[in-house]
Amino acid sequence: MSEVFDPSQFSNEPLPDIGEWEDWQEDVPTPLEAGTYDAIISEQRDVKQLSNGYLQATLDFRAIGGLHDGRSVATFVRVTNQPKPFGNKASQMTDILRGAGLDGAAPQSNADYVRLLKLVADQQMRIGTRMEWRAFCTPCFDAKAAELTGATAGDAARAALKLNKAHDKEARAAGTKATNMKKFLELSGGRPTYSCAECGGEVQARAEIRNFFKAS
Repeated sequence: MSEVFDPSQFSNEPLPDIGEWEDWQEDVPTPLEAGTYDAIISEQRDVKQLSNGYLQATLDFRAIGGLHDGRSVATFVRVTNQPKPFGNKASQMTDILRGAGLDGAAPQSNADYVRLLKLVADQQMRIGTRMEWRAFCTPCFDAKAAELTGATAGDAARAALKLNKAHDKEARAAGTKATNMKKFLELSGGRPTYSCAECGGEVQARAEIRNFFKAS
């Protein structure tokens, strides 16, 4: 078997001198605290139609204005135009459009939603966001979901949870190990992930946007 890192396959010509090496870690901003931030869609990563006919878009959000201008609020945020099963039944995409000030927008199709989301992103329209950190253990969540619903398959259990607000809340509580970055760092010893003490699964913290509303 050939060696991938075989120096004989590469040139011995000297490379340009780049000078002294500098440690960049001091320049890395600490994560934002959980809270509310005016933000814009900084990147449109993906949009696709799901098997149920609704859309799912993956977006990044960046703070705009104030002390945190330009800082990342959350990345790889998945939003859909599927109505919520309880509470405020407006979809996440509808919340984004209303938050951006498009009160008169009445999208009737997936194409309408894509066009309007693109407008919000391209014109950097401000949206109010509520971000929170969550350290989540999916195996613990799935185990509790199966216990509550009686469904053995993860997807079936998750679908059943959507029909019962109390069960959904209980399962999410079982999977949630920390709700802020400081607590996560205490639990993980400063590492990006750690093993769950209850099930051994991987616990990882990520910033999530819980609500969209009108910018301040």
